[in-house]
Amino acid sequence: MAACEGKAWLRRSIRGRFPGDEARRAESERLCRHVMDWDCYRRASAAGLYIPLAWEADVMAILRHALRSGKTVALPRVEDQAHMTMRQMRSMEELVPGRWGIAEPSPEALIVPCQELELLIVPLEGIDRRGVRLGKGGGYYDRLIAQMHGMTLGAAMSWQWEESIPQDKWDVPLKAAADQNGIVLF
Repeated sequence: MAACEGKAWLRRSIRGRFPGDEARRAESERLCRHVMDWDCYRRASAAGLYIPLAWEADVMAILRHALRSGKTVALPRVEDQAHMTMRQMRSMEELVPGRWGIAEPSPEALIVPCQELELLIVPLEGIDRRGVRLGKGGGYYDRLIAQMHGMTLGAAMSWQWEESIPQDKWDVPLKAAADQNGIVLF
Protein backbone atom coordinates (compact mmCIF):
# COMPACT_ATOMS: atom_id res chain seq x y z
CA MET A 1 0.00 0.00 0.00
CA ALA A 2 1.40 3.45 -0.95
CA ALA A 3 2.13 5.87 1.91
CA CYS A 4 -0.65 8.31 0.96
CA GLU A 5 -3.16 5.44 0.68
CA GLY A 6 -2.05 4.21 4.11
CA LYS A 7 -2.50 7.69 5.58
CA ALA A 8 -5.94 8.07 3.97
CA TRP A 9 -6.99 4.73 5.46
CA LEU A 10 -5.60 5.77 8.86
CA ARG A 11 -7.53 9.09 8.75
CA ARG A 12 -10.78 7.22 8.06
CA SER A 13 -10.02 4.69 10.81
CA ILE A 14 -9.33 7.40 13.41
CA ARG A 15 -12.42 9.42 12.46
CA GLY A 16 -14.44 6.22 12.76
CA ARG A 17 -13.51 6.11 16.47
CA PHE A 18 -15.10 9.52 17.15
CA PRO A 19 -17.23 8.89 20.27
CA GLY A 20 -19.62 11.80 19.80
CA ASP A 21 -20.07 15.45 20.64
CA GLU A 22 -20.40 15.04 24.43
CA ALA A 23 -17.08 13.17 24.75
CA ARG A 24 -15.42 15.75 22.47
CA ARG A 25 -16.79 18.60 24.59
CA ALA A 26 -15.66 17.06 27.89
CA GLU A 27 -12.15 16.19 26.64
CA SER A 28 -11.76 19.58 24.98
CA GLU A 29 -12.60 21.39 28.22
CA ARG A 30 -9.91 19.46 30.11
CA LEU A 31 -7.37 19.91 27.29
CA CYS A 32 -8.00 23.67 27.27
CA ARG A 33 -7.53 23.92 31.04
CA HIS A 34 -4.19 22.09 30.80
CA VAL A 35 -2.97 24.42 28.03
CA MET A 36 -4.12 27.60 29.80
CA ASP A 37 -2.33 26.47 33.00
CA TRP A 38 0.87 25.61 31.08
CA ASP A 39 3.85 27.93 31.57
CA CYS A 40 4.62 28.00 27.85
CA TYR A 41 1.13 29.33 27.06
CA ARG A 42 1.09 31.80 29.97
CA ARG A 43 4.46 33.29 28.91
CA ALA A 44 3.62 33.49 25.19
CA SER A 45 2.76 36.96 23.94
CA ALA A 46 1.94 35.65 20.44
CA ALA A 47 0.08 32.40 19.80
CA GLY A 48 -1.26 30.69 16.70
CA LEU A 49 -4.50 28.73 17.02
CA TYR A 50 -7.19 27.34 14.74
CA ILE A 51 -10.97 27.20 14.33
CA PRO A 52 -11.88 23.53 14.99
CA LEU A 53 -13.85 21.23 12.76
CA ALA A 54 -16.56 19.07 14.37
CA TRP A 55 -14.25 16.10 15.16
CA GLU A 56 -11.17 18.09 16.21
CA ALA A 57 -10.22 19.28 19.69
CA ASP A 58 -12.27 22.40 20.42
CA VAL A 59 -9.70 25.04 21.41
CA MET A 60 -12.11 27.99 21.31
CA ALA A 61 -11.77 28.51 25.10
CA ILE A 62 -8.02 29.01 24.61
CA LEU A 63 -8.61 31.37 21.69
CA ARG A 64 -11.06 33.51 23.70
CA HIS A 65 -8.73 33.50 26.73
CA ALA A 66 -5.74 34.54 24.58
CA LEU A 67 -7.72 37.46 23.15
CA ARG A 68 -8.89 38.58 26.62
CA SER A 69 -5.32 38.28 27.92
CA GLY A 70 -3.98 40.67 25.29
CA LYS A 71 -1.92 38.08 23.41
CA THR A 72 -1.37 38.50 19.70
CA VAL A 73 -3.61 35.77 18.25
CA ALA A 74 -3.05 34.44 14.75
CA LEU A 75 -5.24 32.04 12.79
CA PRO A 76 -4.48 30.24 9.53
CA ARG A 77 -5.68 31.65 6.24
CA VAL A 78 -5.43 29.47 3.13
CA GLU A 79 -4.01 31.72 0.43
CA ASP A 80 -3.91 29.20 -2.42
CA GLN A 81 -3.59 25.46 -3.12
CA ALA A 82 -0.15 25.20 -1.47
CA HIS A 83 0.15 28.19 0.84
CA MET A 84 -1.25 29.13 4.23
CA THR A 85 -0.36 32.17 6.31
CA MET A 86 -1.02 33.01 9.94
CA ARG A 87 -2.95 36.25 10.23
CA GLN A 88 -3.81 38.30 13.27
CA MET A 89 -7.36 38.35 14.58
CA ARG A 90 -8.75 40.65 17.22
CA SER A 91 -12.35 39.42 17.37
CA MET A 92 -14.54 36.62 16.05
CA GLU A 93 -16.60 39.18 14.14
CA GLU A 94 -13.75 39.97 11.76
CA LEU A 95 -13.45 36.36 10.52
CA VAL A 96 -14.74 35.41 7.06
CA PRO A 97 -15.61 32.04 5.45
CA GLY A 98 -12.48 30.47 3.99
CA ARG A 99 -11.80 28.16 1.07
CA TRP A 100 -13.40 25.12 2.76
CA GLY A 101 -16.00 27.03 4.76
CA ILE A 102 -13.79 27.32 7.85
CA ALA A 103 -13.75 30.80 9.41
CA GLU A 104 -10.45 32.56 8.88
CA PRO A 105 -9.01 36.09 8.96
CA SER A 106 -9.68 38.33 5.97
CA PRO A 107 -7.02 38.93 3.32
CA GLU A 108 -6.51 42.40 4.82
CA ALA A 109 -5.56 41.03 8.26
CA LEU A 110 -1.94 41.47 9.29
CA ILE A 111 0.33 38.49 8.52
CA VAL A 112 2.09 37.23 11.64
CA PRO A 113 5.34 35.50 10.63
CA CYS A 114 5.66 32.02 12.17
CA GLN A 115 9.01 33.04 13.61
CA GLU A 116 7.17 35.57 15.82
CA LEU A 117 4.78 32.99 17.26
CA GLU A 118 5.97 31.65 20.59
CA LEU A 119 3.33 28.92 20.52
CA LEU A 120 1.50 27.29 17.63
CA ILE A 121 -1.42 25.04 18.56
CA VAL A 122 -2.41 22.81 15.64
CA PRO A 123 -5.28 20.48 14.85
CA LEU A 124 -4.65 16.91 13.87
CA GLU A 125 -6.28 13.75 12.62
CA GLY A 126 -3.87 11.55 14.59
CA ILE A 127 -0.62 11.65 16.52
CA ASP A 128 1.92 9.19 17.89
CA ARG A 129 4.29 9.27 20.88
CA ARG A 130 7.15 10.58 18.70
CA GLY A 131 5.19 13.75 17.89
CA VAL A 132 4.47 12.66 14.31
CA ARG A 133 1.21 14.34 13.35
CA LEU A 134 -1.29 13.03 10.82
CA GLY A 135 -2.97 16.01 9.15
CA LYS A 136 -5.52 16.22 6.40
CA GLY A 137 -2.94 15.60 3.68
CA GLY A 138 -2.40 19.07 2.21
CA GLY A 139 0.90 19.77 3.98
CA TYR A 140 -0.19 23.29 5.00
CA TYR A 141 0.72 22.86 8.66
CA ASP A 142 3.96 20.99 7.90
CA ARG A 143 5.15 24.02 5.93
CA LEU A 144 4.23 26.35 8.82
CA ILE A 145 5.75 24.11 11.50
CA ALA A 146 9.02 23.95 9.54
CA GLN A 147 9.30 27.76 9.94
CA MET A 148 8.60 27.76 13.68
CA HIS A 149 11.20 28.68 16.29
CA GLY A 150 8.68 28.51 19.15
CA MET A 151 6.71 25.63 20.64
CA THR A 152 4.51 23.50 18.38
CA LEU A 153 1.65 21.80 20.21
CA GLY A 154 -0.84 19.31 18.81
CA ALA A 155 -4.36 19.37 20.28
CA ALA A 156 -5.28 15.68 20.59
CA MET A 157 -8.41 13.81 21.58
CA SER A 158 -7.97 10.41 23.27
CA TRP A 159 -9.18 8.54 20.17
CA GLN A 160 -6.59 10.29 17.96
CA TRP A 161 -3.51 8.69 19.56
CA GLU A 162 -1.86 6.01 17.44
CA GLU A 163 0.99 3.60 18.11
CA SER A 164 2.77 4.86 15.00
CA ILE A 165 1.98 7.38 12.26
CA PRO A 166 3.75 6.85 8.92
CA GLN A 167 6.27 9.68 8.49
CA ASP A 168 7.15 11.11 5.10
CA LYS A 169 10.26 13.23 4.60
CA TRP A 170 8.19 16.45 4.65
CA ASP A 171 6.36 15.57 7.90
CA VAL A 172 7.68 17.76 10.70
CA PRO A 173 7.14 16.27 14.18
CA LEU A 174 5.58 18.44 16.87
CA LYS A 175 7.43 19.38 20.04
CA ALA A 176 4.45 18.59 22.30
CA ALA A 177 0.82 17.56 22.44
CA ALA A 178 -2.02 18.36 24.81
CA ASP A 179 -4.90 16.04 25.60
CA GLN A 180 -7.39 15.58 28.41
CA ASN A 181 -4.65 14.21 30.67
CA GLY A 182 -2.14 17.03 30.28
CA ILE A 183 0.84 18.12 28.18
CA VAL A 184 3.21 15.55 26.62
CA LEU A 185 6.64 16.75 25.51
CA PHE A 186 8.39 14.84 22.73
